Amino acid sequence: SMAAVLTLCACSGDNASSSDDSSVPNYVVDTSAKVGYVYNEEVSHDNMTYMFEKSRKDIETALGLETCYVDGVAVSQFENAVKALKNEGCSIIVSASHVFANSALSYAKKDKEVYILSYGGTASLTNLTTFRPKLYQPSFICGTVAAWNSSSHKIGIVADDLMYSSNGVINAFILGIQQIYKERETDVEIIYAETKAQTESAVNTLENRGCDVIFSYQSDDYCMYYCDSIGMKSIGFTSDMAYSAPKYGLVGYYLNWATYITDTVRTCISDNFMAEDYIGGFSEAFVKLTPY
Repeated sequence: SMAAVLTLCACSGDNASSSDDSSVPNYVVDTSAKVGYVYNEEVSHDNMTYMFEKSRKDIETALGLETCYVDGVAVSQFENAVKALKNEGCSIIVSASHVFANSALSYAKKDKEVYILSYGGTASLTNLTTFRPKLYQPSFICGTVAAWNSSSHKIGIVADDLMYSSNGVINAFILGIQQIYKERETDVEIIYAETKAQTESAVNTLENRGCDVIFSYQSDDYCMYYCDSIGMKSIGFTSDMAYSAPKYGLVGYYLNWATYITDTVRTCISDNFMAEDYIGGFSEAFVKLTPY
């Protein structure tokens, strides 16, 4: 419902007292907020929202704009979430998940009062621009790292097939392994998992099958965290290896979109917006690897 979405709205200019009666919904009314983020997951250091949150803070610092976000939004709630952010004064919306791509496109067609920056989309409009990462680049490098660090030549993959471009990521990872092993026979086993329980089960199964390196392509870093707790070498989606897998983590890959989003928002507020389908990789510093 709209009320449920509104209570999730958090704005940088919100100074509501923490002593408020918790039974009363916190309707944030901050008319100076300009940029609104819509998150599919709840904001956390452990998932992809962390990288988007860095860009949100960057907008506040670099452009002096106020921002809002709504998190935990289902695809069916996207339009309500955008309307809630518009009510907060947001005229620029960052659609921060590929699962919203179609919803963002259909919304942008009927509401020309907002600019939308859509992650994972492919079609642009006069008021909608899209941005995507070349994830095959870090995935390929991660495959070479896995190959160099495996003694058993059995490598496991724990993936969520609802993730952006999951097949492309997995294929590039396997190509990276093959680049090192050449003609050598290599076992690569894939288990799909979404929940923490499924992830633990997948890692345990892969370990029992002789895998000694695990590559994770999921929306959070729990697989790496769990691998670290059982002494398994891991590679995955993280910008902070010391946080996710300090003992046995080999390398992490992450998306660095703060500069791109800030630059694009700057064009919105200077009436210089140019819609595009932006695809960034290593050379644009859009995707990065942790030190290894």
